[in-house]
Amino acid sequence: MEIRIPPVVATINAKSIIQVKYLLKCKLILMDFSTHLEFRLPIVVGTVPLRHLPTALPQENGNALPSDLPPALSTIQPLSAEPPPPSYEECKFGEVDARDDADNEPMGRNFAFAPKYPVYRV
Repeated sequence: MEIRIPPVVATINAKSIIQVKYLLKCKLILMDFSTHLEFRLPIVVGTVPLRHLPTALPQENGNALPSDLPPALSTIQPLSAEPPPPSYEECKFGEVDARDDADNEPMGRNFAFAPKYPVYRV
């Protein structure tokens, strides 16, 4: 069974004004019984890591491998000192007029606003 999850914001469990949580709602319809079984499973949605870290540390010389094994290829790339900064893109809807009815500013001021957010290319 495969469950496809669309691109969504990562789960946020912080004690703040905004909390983002996801639930998978399941309903089992049992033919032999008159009742249905319903339950909800919490899902934690993560983000793409900025760096690829090795999963195992290299072995010390004291734990040498048998000599009949071929040498392993190094697949771990050296880590840079700092990850590159994320790129920024305009929001899906583009710029909007951020003026409200109570604004009495002169018309020469630019009220165009487009929110910016970090985007990590995978």
